[in-house]
Amino acid sequence: MRHRLLLLEGLPGSGKTTYAKRIADTLKRSGLSVRQFNEGELNPFDLGYCALMDAPTFKRHLEHYDEIKEAILANTMKQGDNHVIAYTKVRRPSLSDSFYKDFAAHEVSRLKSPDAIKETYLAHWRAFAATDDENTVFIYGGAFFQNHIDALLLRYDLDQNAIRRYFHDLIESLRPLDPLILYIRQENPKTTILETAAKRTAEKTGGFKDWFEMVMDEIAAMPLSAQKGYRGQEGALRYFTDEQQTELSVLADLPVAKRVITLAGDYEKTYREISDHLKKIMKDR
Repeated sequence: MRHRLLLLEGLPGSGKTTYAKRIADTLKRSGLSVRQFNEGELNPFDLGYCALMDAPTFKRHLEHYDEIKEAILANTMKQGDNHVIAYTKVRRPSLSDSFYKDFAAHEVSRLKSPDAIKETYLAHWRAFAATDDENTVFIYGGAFFQNHIDALLLRYDLDQNAIRRYFHDLIESLRPLDPLILYIRQENPKTTILETAAKRTAEKTGGFKDWFEMVMDEIAAMPLSAQKGYRGQEGALRYFTDEQQTELSVLADLPVAKRVITLAGDYEKTYREISDHLKKIMKDR
C-alpha cells in the first residue's frame, strides 16, 4: 500500500474512530503492519486535547498534583525540551476539578498565535514523518482538521485563504508518508449531530456530562463564538455545518491524495465505499 498514513476526517458522529479500527483490522489481516491512533491519547500525530509545558512549568504542576503524579507521567511524552500531556486521560472526580482547568490553560490550541500552534505541530509531525518504520501503515481516526479549525475560526478569526495556507504548510511536513485523507461528509450535519448526542449522554458513556453539553460549553468558551452567533444548541449546530463547509473547501485545495465519502445515515454503506476505495489502492500498488 503506497499510502503510509490514512487520515479519516469529518465532523463528530461521522464514525471516524469505528471506521479506523475496522480498516486497521482489515489491513492487518492482509498482512500489513498497522498502527492506529485515537484522539486525545498520546500519539506521534495528534496534539488535540493535550497540554504543552516547558520543563519548569511541568515540574510545578507535578509537585502541585503530587498525589496523581504517576498518572500524569503515564500520559506524558517529551517534545524537545517541552512536555506533552494527554491530561483528559487522567481521571479525576469531576470536570470541575482544578486539575482539568490548570492543564487546559496550557492546551496547544490555546497558544498565543496560529503560527505558534503550527510550529508546534510541525515539530511533532516532522519527527513522526522521519520514522524509520517504513513498512507500517499509520491510521488516525480523529480530527486533523477539527482541532485546528476550531481555534483558527473561533479564537484567531483567520479567513479562508489564511486557513488554506496554514494547512498547506502542515501537510507538507507529512509528505514523506504519502498521506491519504478520507473525508466523511455528513449529508445533514444537524441530524447526525443530534443523533450522536442522543447516543453520548453521560448515562450511556459514564462521563461527567452529556457529550453535546460539553461541546456547547467548548464552543461557547471560544472568544469569537458569541460574535459569530454560535452560542447554544442552534448556534453549535450551525457551527458544525459551517465547519464542514470550511473543511471541504480547504481539502479541495490541499495537495494531497483524498476521497470524500458522503454519510447519509447508512454507516455500513459509507464503510463499504471506504473499503472499496482502499481495496482498489492495494490492488494498484
